[in-house]
Amino acid sequence: DVEKQTAGEDLHMELLPEEGEAMSTLRSRADALEQTYGVSIFIGEECRTSFYDFEADIITDYEYISGGLDTLDRALRNYPTGFFSQIKYGSVQGIRIYLVQNVRATDEERHGGSYNAFVNEDWDHCYMVMDITQTNEHSYYHEISHVIDRYLQWDSSNREGALYSEEAWNSLNPDSFIYAYSYGEEYFNFDYGLYGSSFIDGYSTTYPTEDRARVMEYSMMPYSDHYFYEGSGLYEKLAYYSRCIRDAFDTVHWEEELLWEQYLS
Repeated sequence: DVEKQTAGEDLHMELLPEEGEAMSTLRSRADALEQTYGVSIFIGEECRTSFYDFEADIITDYEYISGGLDTLDRALRNYPTGFFSQIKYGSVQGIRIYLVQNVRATDEERHGGSYNAFVNEDWDHCYMVMDITQTNEHSYYHEISHVIDRYLQWDSSNREGALYSEEAWNSLNPDSFIYAYSYGEEYFNFDYGLYGSSFIDGYSTTYPTEDRARVMEYSMMPYSDHYFYEGSGLYEKLAYYSRCIRDAFDTVHWEEELLWEQYLS
């Protein structure tokens, strides 16, 4: 009601930069994050849109990309200094992160669905594709765990005495449990009474990689103590996987307790 007499403050207006200036500003921010964390970040027209079994669209919206970089920064800072620079295995010598939108599957099993993010690799790099209109900080934790998983599997195949093994992980599951090895709808019928203390949710039962990603994702959240209570299957999984990470990485300059170890104290 413009006629009504009220007390208040003047609205503050802030002009967004012009398109060319905007992308230059965002690119400078991405460059700074690259230097800080040891990853490669692609935004706007720099991004790929075709990734084997997935496709994505380029996004050039200033606010979305700016927010995506903020989220990425908040997530990456929770890993030890130099962490990502250590993830080199086989021909893979770096990590690329693509900030895009409308991620969708093209393979038959997943066709028709929309996806927030995924991880894959080319011959010389591992890459994360993130839909910044859908993902949040915890999406990065989930996808980064897939990158860690690839590194641990390679390390265990090439270093004698490596702690990580698929057999050891499977031994932490309930007797007779078998992963679905599918993203079909059967995981919606998750039996919390039978498996609740060993899995975060039904999605964790699709593949062991998704199980570990869920464990790592939730371990970095501030409200997950009811999942990782001592004596539970999830506690044992988190404890084992944390030991595997420390076993495979150079931890000389790491903190005594990392964020994903907070529930093991």
